[in-house]
Amino acid sequence: MAKNFLTKGSVSLGSRHSAHSLTDASDVISESEEINQIRALKEQGDEAFDHENYTEALRFYDEALEMDNENLDLLSCRAAVNIESGDYIAAQKDAELLINIKSGYPQGHYIMGVALESLGQYKDAMGSFLQALDCSDENADILTDNIMAIAGHLCNVPQTVIQKFEELDPYTKLSEVGAILYVNKQHILCIKVLNAAQKLETNQQGIQMKIQLTLANAHSVLKHTDLAISLYQDCLTTAMSTHDSQYQTKSLVNIASLFMETGDTRQAVVYYERLLDMENELRGDGEIAEPLPNFWTTDLQIALHLNLSCAYKTIGNLKASIRHAHIYLGLVNKHGHNIGEQSESHRHVGMLHEVLKDYDTAIEHYKKCLAIHKHNGEQRGVAQTYGLIGCAYAAVHNWPFAITCHEQSISVAQKLNNTRLLTSTLELLGNTLMLKTDYDQAIEIYGEMFQTIKSDLRDRANCCCKLGKAFRAQKRYQYALYYYDQAHTIAEDMEYSDIKDICEYDMACVMQHSTQMLELEQARKKFERHIPVVEAKVKQLVEEEAAGIGELKDQLAECYDGIQKVLNKLGNGKECLEYSEAYKRMFITQVKRQDSHQPHNLSNLHSKHSHFSDMWPIDKITRVVNQQNALVLCYTVLPSNILLWVLQPGRGLVRFYSSRASKDKPCDQEIQELCNELRQKDAKSQNSDYGFENRALPLQGVDLEIVRQKNLQKSTDLQREKYIKELEVQIQALDPQELKKSPQKQLYNLLIAPVEDILLKLEPNSNVLIIPDKQLYQCPFGMLEDWNRKLLCDKYTVTYLPSIYLLERVTINELDHLRAHDDLEFERAQSCLGGVNKLLMSRDLSKSVTGLHTATDIGAETRSNFDCDIIDPRRTSNPRLLKSGALTTADALSHAIPAMSRESTFISIMTKSTSIPSPPVTPNIKALKAPGSPTSMDRMLHTGSLSTLTTHTATNTDIVSSTDGVTEFRQISDPERFVVIGNPELPERLLLHDSTWHPPFELTEAQKECSDIASYGSVAAISGDKATKGRFLEEIKTATVVHIASYGCLKEGYIVMAPNPDRYEKGAPLEQSYLVTSEDIANTKMCAKLVVLNCGWSPYRTDYIDNGLLLPSAFVAAGAQCVLTLLWTVPNVVLEKFYFHFYKVLLQGSLLSNAMTAAVKAVREDERYSSPFYWAAFALVGKDTHVDLHHIQKAMLHQQIDETEKTIIEKLRRDMLNPKPVTPQVVNRDANMYTLMEKVAVLLCFHREQPEVVPELIELLDNALKLLHAEDTQNKIINASDSVISSKGGLDVMNFLGFHFQAKGAQIHNPYIVFPHWNHDELLLPAFVTLKAMTDVVDSPTCLHALYKLLPATQDTVAHLVDILSITKHAPEIQLKVTDLSIRPQWMQPTTKNLLTSIGFHQIGTLLNFNRVSVNRKLLDACLRFLLAMSTYKSPVLMHKLDVGLLGTEGSTKASTTPSTDDVKLPTLTPLILPRSQTVDVITLRMGTPWSCTVEKNDEMLEKMKLSRSKSDLTEEYRRHLIKAKTWHQQTVRPQADESLKKFLRPRSNPTKVKVVSGATASQTRTPVNKEPQLGIPQIDQRRDYAHYVLHQRVEDIGIRHRDATRKLYLPYVHNT
Repeated sequence: MAKNFLTKGSVSLGSRHSAHSLTDASDVISESEEINQIRALKEQGDEAFDHENYTEALRFYDEALEMDNENLDLLSCRAAVNIESGDYIAAQKDAELLINIKSGYPQGHYIMGVALESLGQYKDAMGSFLQALDCSDENADILTDNIMAIAGHLCNVPQTVIQKFEELDPYTKLSEVGAILYVNKQHILCIKVLNAAQKLETNQQGIQMKIQLTLANAHSVLKHTDLAISLYQDCLTTAMSTHDSQYQTKSLVNIASLFMETGDTRQAVVYYERLLDMENELRGDGEIAEPLPNFWTTDLQIALHLNLSCAYKTIGNLKASIRHAHIYLGLVNKHGHNIGEQSESHRHVGMLHEVLKDYDTAIEHYKKCLAIHKHNGEQRGVAQTYGLIGCAYAAVHNWPFAITCHEQSISVAQKLNNTRLLTSTLELLGNTLMLKTDYDQAIEIYGEMFQTIKSDLRDRANCCCKLGKAFRAQKRYQYALYYYDQAHTIAEDMEYSDIKDICEYDMACVMQHSTQMLELEQARKKFERHIPVVEAKVKQLVEEEAAGIGELKDQLAECYDGIQKVLNKLGNGKECLEYSEAYKRMFITQVKRQDSHQPHNLSNLHSKHSHFSDMWPIDKITRVVNQQNALVLCYTVLPSNILLWVLQPGRGLVRFYSSRASKDKPCDQEIQELCNELRQKDAKSQNSDYGFENRALPLQGVDLEIVRQKNLQKSTDLQREKYIKELEVQIQALDPQELKKSPQKQLYNLLIAPVEDILLKLEPNSNVLIIPDKQLYQCPFGMLEDWNRKLLCDKYTVTYLPSIYLLERVTINELDHLRAHDDLEFERAQSCLGGVNKLLMSRDLSKSVTGLHTATDIGAETRSNFDCDIIDPRRTSNPRLLKSGALTTADALSHAIPAMSRESTFISIMTKSTSIPSPPVTPNIKALKAPGSPTSMDRMLHTGSLSTLTTHTATNTDIVSSTDGVTEFRQISDPERFVVIGNPELPERLLLHDSTWHPPFELTEAQKECSDIASYGSVAAISGDKATKGRFLEEIKTATVVHIASYGCLKEGYIVMAPNPDRYEKGAPLEQSYLVTSEDIANTKMCAKLVVLNCGWSPYRTDYIDNGLLLPSAFVAAGAQCVLTLLWTVPNVVLEKFYFHFYKVLLQGSLLSNAMTAAVKAVREDERYSSPFYWAAFALVGKDTHVDLHHIQKAMLHQQIDETEKTIIEKLRRDMLNPKPVTPQVVNRDANMYTLMEKVAVLLCFHREQPEVVPELIELLDNALKLLHAEDTQNKIINASDSVISSKGGLDVMNFLGFHFQAKGAQIHNPYIVFPHWNHDELLLPAFVTLKAMTDVVDSPTCLHALYKLLPATQDTVAHLVDILSITKHAPEIQLKVTDLSIRPQWMQPTTKNLLTSIGFHQIGTLLNFNRVSVNRKLLDACLRFLLAMSTYKSPVLMHKLDVGLLGTEGSTKASTTPSTDDVKLPTLTPLILPRSQTVDVITLRMGTPWSCTVEKNDEMLEKMKLSRSKSDLTEEYRRHLIKAKTWHQQTVRPQADESLKKFLRPRSNPTKVKVVSGATASQTRTPVNKEPQLGIPQIDQRRDYAHYVLHQRVEDIGIRHRDATRKLYLPYVHNT
């Protein structure tokens, strides 16, 4: 019997106050009598109950209940009597009455539980006990004992175990009950019990984790996935707070498993990675790894790496997948697991290598797997492995081996009579035959596969798709459509979405060949539905940097071709053009976005995160064409058609033409053959006479192609003879007239003749822009011949662009160039007349004088009220106040103008004109009796004293002089430059495509080409070790003409430069240190007119210009107007001849098209190079523009003169031609922090070479901070070490922070350090914290190098990085994503991404995960401290806790607290900012009215008093600074001098032995080895002067800052607008 916690002595009265007797004849009694009677009956019943007289007790209770039938105590007593007497049904009814009367009454639920338990209804009884516990936990011990007893009945728990549990507290007992219920699969009861346990208050976190874990396990079994994950995460949080590794492990394993089950693979990888982090933590950071705890079993390690490998494969990260697969394989082999697991590991690794196209390694692992299966007698595994080996051999085109392996696989499957296995083996054989193009045999095999399938509808649908694909390859479209329709029906009925999508795509590809309007419309709709689906997949893969994007892009290209073909048949030319443009844009948008704020990149042309189908409508295409003056010929090449659109500026689309393919060959094949013939005609016999330099990088996957070619060469002679016969038949079918035509003429007929009538209407040499497609990128349109044997380039100016989309970029580039030229001319105009025009445009001056000009415009009413002639000066106490207007009336004073001094001025009209505007008419201030009349503009600017010495200089400015002062002298040079770069010096080996590349030889021809081209432009070529990647990217930013001759890869968009000297990696340089990618170029802001690109060609392989012109497009997107490139490789002598004539024309100034025409003509006229192969390969990509190389030479000469002048000024430390500013500009905190970043970056760069410098600087900064806060600084004497003085960057940091040095005696080394006397810019502490953080980063060269590359950074970049690191540090439960608005710009920027990666961040799909090992956490803390110290507004609080209010940039988190002074005016004071000595940068602050000469209003008086107090406080503050500087100098410099004087004041001692310099004779004076040289008078004077110089510099700095602070104090009151 269950325990009872009822107390019979406590009677609880019912809610009623009186009750009637059950008999009608009873007399009515009073309420008090009724209560006494009920109490008496209850006492009698209790007494009978105590004597176990249950019948009497029941009678008394019943009689009492007749008077009060809702008395809870009486009902409880009666229920207890029924339970003791064995009437459990009656007890259950009493319990129901109790619950109905009061649902929250624990006694009622308890009695119900006891009754139900006695009736054998254990689950319901447990529910009642739990409900009682929920109502009240006062009797938790009794209730949990009852719950434990019921669990024992349900789960057959031994009584001894139950008795042990009775000693536990209620919370622990419930946790054990829940665990027992979970083990016995009573999951619902387990959840109820553990939920009840969670409601009890306790501090036992160990039991809490056990409850959370068990509860999560129960919900997981019941498929309550979201709730289970939430509970596991709660358990993980608790375990992390208690540092319980076991529960952390269990939680992470279960969370990752649940995410894998739900298909959220990326989140699963995050938690698997956290498990790896925990394993590393458990192993420790020492050299000897600590043993793992018992709960971290070998099975867990194996499963972890296997799951990680599978998960990474699912999300497309194949490199990570193969890495974990090899670890998994190593663990299996090491720990000797069963044979089946070993075979599975080899199969898994082999499949991954096959996906990575490493077929040799894949076959090796497959063979090991096969051997294990054979040894173990697993015939099913043998059949499957044979099929995999056959697929691998088929991939390398080793057909005999492939077919043999597939036949073996099928044979084993047939012997096993396994239908499912036979189906899969037949499918693999059919796939191999399809790859072999043996379609008939493939159809036969797929048909056998179809017959084998019995009931699996998915396999049947898949087989139908395979049959449809085979019939489609044979162009038997009706058969293909039949099978696709069957597969689509099955997929639609069974909701196989993946097969349905494939069917719709394939059906659309088949229907595009139809001639029926209905099927064409269906194909169009299917393509329109399928294109966005594929684009979404492409978008996801690009976002996640996953593999498999190539296949999807090929499918997308086929969709675009298909829909263009359909629209062409439907006659919809405009919409067809829109899809054609969207297809061409695919190649441009391959360039990844790096900086979302940079305007000159391909990503701004088209963001990779928007849909490719975001097409331009025909109206926008027409607008872009109208913005330029070239006729646009846009092509699309389809197998069946060549589509041509003609767009003319001002007219839009004027023609759409479609030409059909011949019956013998498709259009793309015909164009390819004609282009090949054009390139190779008469070249084979001449190529041997001329050299070709190999400048091409090895292509990725080239080894695989070589293997395939070797296997294809093993074909039988019968196959070769068959091919030769087919070729002879094709040749005989050709038209003899066509054979006589040159390839130029045939291509002209195909491509130009259909629109020749439009071209004939153009003016000679009109611009024609060609937008090619596919094979047409290899076609030299300018070299095509008409029937008069006249070249197209002789009649028109022909240029290329890959898309109309990029045409807009070209137009923007041209406008940017014109805008830059206008800005240059405007700047030159401002510098004329000694900078007077620039002075008039000065913001401060215009702001000051605007009000003065407005103040002089006084109306008649004011003049009438301002007449002061009636006042007698002799009767005034202060006659000076008469002029000030103090004696005027209030009304007159309210209209009064401020008094003008002689230095008052007027604003000028802001114009770009070099002439000085006429000053406005000066009003008669004298009539107004206002003190101080304004002077004219020419007098104020001293323009009357100007005399012109030179009216026109070489830089289009003038030179003037003045009798009143020194005029500004500034010659503004043209920024145009000519850069020739190439032949980089490369190490013996480099890393390329995850393998080692050995550059074959030095590019001697490239070096010669660079030297020759540089001589044409009179510049020095950048080559060898100077031609680094960093130098290249910097040079192209400012160059007008760029010539590049180096290694490269046109297909992948690479240019090879020398590795950056500051690279951190050891051994072979990584790709990012020497490869200039198209992304690097496109994200660089250029201003070049011409880029000559000569790289990436090889004589050993048939290379073509890539589709989309990836490298030229990148230069155009970066800002270049035109790119000269090759369509194929040509001999070196031809290139030399071409470039000579090309640059010769440019030296005289010419259009690029004219220069190229002249160069081509020179090559063509040479009989040796008359073949089009030599002269037809040159093409201009972009806008035909004018280039004057001679003008660029002059501009570079002027720039050299500017550099020389700058060097002299820096050497002399003064500008001899311009006056020194009276009030130098004080740099603000942001600029100071930026400079500090630059200084620290140098220390980061050279830290590996000078590791002792940073600790010494830290010690010096620590001493400086202590000295600033210490009272006594007299005895602090520190010498600078040689390592700091000779270091790179150390001395610059100290000088910038205010340190000075004083020579120590006669020695130059180890000088005394003069510490900073103040920390006014507050840079000492940030520098100290920064250098301290560096010491925690030095152990990671990767992180150290990433920080160096990051600096200097903008404050916004620092703020975003601080936010990312602080969130990661303090809130690990927040999952960051690379798509977040605050994270995306940082992750796409290479410098910030490299820093985050070096700390431990890595991308998992769209998630940004952090590897939380101790090393990475240390790096994160160090980088966070580093960045917080470099931030001007981020709070150091973020180092210790996460405050949401501190996140974000300054503009988004901080509102300006500076009060607005727009309404603050001092009309009786009028502060003015005035020019001085015609120099724009020299301005002075003057008062328009003396301080006390005008009576002011009360408000103004208060403001002036406030200003006066501020001015006094400011003066006093800087006076204290000045005193401190002088005292500081005495206290720090004097002890240094005293140290030297002590030597002279000490008595001389005569040592017994003195070591002297060898070589002395008896007649010579012997010199001691340690003798210190004596200072002469000049040296003493020099050191004394330098000590005075240090003091003078510090005093001058205080004065400058004082004047600047005073100026800022008055600036808010310069409001006269």
